[in-house]
Amino acid sequence: MDAARRVLLVEGVLGLLWLVYGLGQSLSVLRAAWWVAAGGAVGTAALLYLEEHRWADWGPYRRGGTTIAAVLGAVALGGAVVVTALAVTTVVRVGLGGVGVGLLCYRFVYGLVYPVPRSRVERAGGWA
Repeated sequence: MDAARRVLLVEGVLGLLWLVYGLGQSLSVLRAAWWVAAGGAVGTAALLYLEEHRWADWGPYRRGGTTIAAVLGAVALGGAVVVTALAVTTVVRVGLGGVGVGLLCYRFVYGLVYPVPRSRVERAGGWA
């Protein structure tokens, strides 16, 4: 199996697992926290695009800035949980489902419609 197919298989299964775990039990939860799932999906697809297309030079300072931004986003999400009537487990599950949707959509576009980016194939080539 070549590296591109391995990427599609592994990340496709991972995205499906996150989708089923996050959104599989009840769609009424999704109605209450749809904005969490949408943020997770868009954020995941955007970060994957930036990373795999080497849109920006991901040196140590940019990675540090991205980490700080992710922590601030998590704190803002925690604040949204406090302000709304949503439970923390609900937000985590719906967010994980959104990440799964974002990963599946991104791999559909850059895996089936267009080829998997070369940087991702090179990273996957070292897997045993």
